[in-house]
Amino acid sequence: MKMNKVAMFLCLTLVCGTASARSLRPGPEVYAKQDQVVSDAITAVKNKGYAQESGVTTAVIGGQCGFVGCSSTHLVVFTFRTGGSNTGTASVVAKVTYTPLEEAKVQLVPSDLDRCIE
Repeated sequence: MKMNKVAMFLCLTLVCGTASARSLRPGPEVYAKQDQVVSDAITAVKNKGYAQESGVTTAVIGGQCGFVGCSSTHLVVFTFRTGGSNTGTASVVAKVTYTPLEEAKVQLVPSDLDRCIE
């Protein structure tokens, strides 16, 4: 009986510890903005005249849960506009993946939407 209580305590500690550590992580947009490649892409967009950041949108695009905890993948879109009456819009898109035991991984996603519109 004592062994079952000890095993249950260890399992709960592991699961709750992982969940609380995950809840203390910053949001995916923070990780994306801190990534050097994404930061350079944002700077390049701003250098082209898209100075006003009009919003950040995040969406969960995948994930799974297991014994150790949950992993999730987020798409983070930074949207910028030009000033004036005929505004232009540009986006920087990043994929952020959380895993329970590792740091978040950030990847810049090519956003060739301008080519699709032309």
